[in-house]
Amino acid sequence: MPTNGPRSISSQTLNILCRIWRNKTIAPVLKTFMWKMLRNCLATGERAGSLSSKISRNCDYCGMTENDSHLFFHCNFSRAVWSSANPPLLTSTLPSEQEGVQEALSALITPSTQDNIMIMIITTLWFIWKARNELRFRQKEWSILQVHFAAQAHRRTYDQVAMQTGDGNEKTQKHLCSTQNQLNLAGIQDQGVVCFTDAAIKPGASPETPETAGIGILFKDISQNTTFNISAQIRNCTSVLMAETAGLSIASSIAAALHLNPVRFFTDNQTLADILLRSNSDESPDWRIVPYTQNFFNNRDRVLATVHKIDRKLNYRSSYFSQKSFLGF
Repeated sequence: MPTNGPRSISSQTLNILCRIWRNKTIAPVLKTFMWKMLRNCLATGERAGSLSSKISRNCDYCGMTENDSHLFFHCNFSRAVWSSANPPLLTSTLPSEQEGVQEALSALITPSTQDNIMIMIITTLWFIWKARNELRFRQKEWSILQVHFAAQAHRRTYDQVAMQTGDGNEKTQKHLCSTQNQLNLAGIQDQGVVCFTDAAIKPGASPETPETAGIGILFKDISQNTTFNISAQIRNCTSVLMAETAGLSIASSIAAALHLNPVRFFTDNQTLADILLRSNSDESPDWRIVPYTQNFFNNRDRVLATVHKIDRKLNYRSSYFSQKSFLGF
């Protein structure tokens, strides 16, 4: 590692980077992001603007010069994120650096900092960066709550579903065995095709403020020991119920197109399970979901479908794919 120049790195920062890299519970995308941040390689406004006069050097939130320190700790938006975090952080006490954030991170992540706090800090930094990019490149402004929600969802789903490493594959297999054992205990036999569905949507979605939802679908043919998953987005969702109904409706159409039968569909939404156990869609509590429930009923006989309510902890894999789709990565 160089000790001088724009890409230099201090011994404290090197220790942080090594600690992050060795931690197997941190997602690879976060490790790469932190490597870029600590090596001053992120394309902030100031850094990218020095290479082209067509790139604004200014922060899209407040108009000040956007360097690493401003973007992640001293802009009004990032200050609000940190002050409302758990535990909260008063970023005005952190150094305002001209190049990079090595001093600030060395103050935040010390050798005595617990891993869960370190991961919270890293994940929050990542979603501040994603929120900034959404505003700069897509003119979509995230709320403070959305940053926290996205960070919490990422940590929860990454803990639940192992990523693409050897250790991760072993953990995934253990999770699959555990899930199947619990399904067997619930009276669901180890045979045929099963389908798990879930959806993720921004809190506060309503008919007045519809949102884009992420859909996660996981099919498993137990007899053939094969699985495949689908991640998708659906626009203009007005509620969690609408998003989850749409996901199960899409899953039934996929099952019908693939001539799968019989198929057991699993959802952790009790209201949705109750609706789909009825004979028709006339009794749906929200008319906006009727097209989706009717599509499911149309496919039900073709795939010999049954619907089961399960605990959310058994639905973690489709939940992961819905969160992944919702967050757009």
